[in-house]
Amino acid sequence: MLKSPGVTLRGRLLLYVGREAALARILSDAAAERGGTAAALPTGGEALARARGGGLAAAVVDLPLADIPGDKVLLALREHGVPCLVISRIPQSERSVATLRELGAATVLEKPVDARVLLSHLDRALGGLPAHGKPSAEDQRGPGRAPPGSSSAREGWEGPAEPPAGDFESRIFSEARPALDETPPGLPLRTALSALERPLPAAPPRRAPGARPFPELKEGDLGATRVTRLLAALHAAKATGALTLTQGRVRKLVLLEAGHPVFAASNAPAERFAARCLRERILSPKALASIMAEIGPNSPLNEALLARGLLDLERRARMLRDQVSELLWSTFAWREGYYRMSVGVRARRPIVPVELRAGELIFEGLRHTAELESLRRELPDPLSLVPGQAPAFRLAELRLKAGEEAMVAQADGSRSVHDLVALSGLGEHQALAVLQGCLDVGVLDAVSRLLTGTRRMGFM
Repeated sequence: MLKSPGVTLRGRLLLYVGREAALARILSDAAAERGGTAAALPTGGEALARARGGGLAAAVVDLPLADIPGDKVLLALREHGVPCLVISRIPQSERSVATLRELGAATVLEKPVDARVLLSHLDRALGGLPAHGKPSAEDQRGPGRAPPGSSSAREGWEGPAEPPAGDFESRIFSEARPALDETPPGLPLRTALSALERPLPAAPPRRAPGARPFPELKEGDLGATRVTRLLAALHAAKATGALTLTQGRVRKLVLLEAGHPVFAASNAPAERFAARCLRERILSPKALASIMAEIGPNSPLNEALLARGLLDLERRARMLRDQVSELLWSTFAWREGYYRMSVGVRARRPIVPVELRAGELIFEGLRHTAELESLRRELPDPLSLVPGQAPAFRLAELRLKAGEEAMVAQADGSRSVHDLVALSGLGEHQALAVLQGCLDVGVLDAVSRLLTGTRRMGFM
């Protein structure tokens, strides 16, 4: 633990807002060494209430928060004069860091953060140095960081170098850059990605009390929701913009228009258009290398293949539609990671038209990719289902298959999941996948049957 005898909390409280137990322990030990106490609150709502009570020496906020936008907490802490450090699980751009500072953050650190670096910045915020004072060279870059003056060093920021403002791909993807043939004409987006984007111009339908909530639409943790529910919420909001999904080093970009996916790309080599061309034997590896050398890095491969007569318009559209679908389906099982939605005008000129309806994509993906054991865990036999109070789709929009719509119509609370599957005449996997999809998009809600009545359950 970093010792700082010159800095003291004088019996005051250090607040940690987040859910990481290891960080909470580090800050608790640091508070004790500095003559104070620490409190860990998992939600932003609890932090707002605690800030109003006063007596806080400093706060560490772990973004993104599960319940409310982080800017609300930062503003409340600033209004009460509480020095604040921000730790982010999502890489921040220069613009995002500037916004966080305007909201009151003394320092912005990217996870994973070294405990010594964190506590050094905490001591500055507590009065060892001015909250916005310039960090030392070692503290600024942390272990293994580039020295000051290099492309990755900037005050108060622990993270990778910020790419040039116009380089949309390197802002979205990690070191493994996406194939340029997957870059739709007209990018970059006019709206820069930010950790604190403004809310979407339209909101999802209002939920009646007890109905299943939609996820936060700006950014959040995939451990608290699912990609299927996120797609349903974006459809309900008729959102247009870029959705980035991140798990570990894998990042996927999905462009949406009015809530429907129209394009997708990934930094995973096997999910790129060039790899699809090899799998479908449109090109041999040698021919692909030759064409890529000929057209250079800035020309889309699909257009080059079209011009050479190796693809026709219909097959290209089908391949890109399959690519969008399969890339999204691969994220349906993600139970950790992060998402961020950047709202704004998309490409200036149209990309290849891809006809994908969000509802059909969700249900087809669950039929293809959901594992039976996982579905059984999510939908135990005794569970009862009732019509949802705030669906993102009308049932007719989902185009359910024969027998599926009849099964959903029987979900009136009087039958358990076991009954619905048995009466449907469908295979267990197909029936459970459809019921799971109906829960995710709000067509159905789950209830727990009690001796005294029926209680609606949320599934976020």
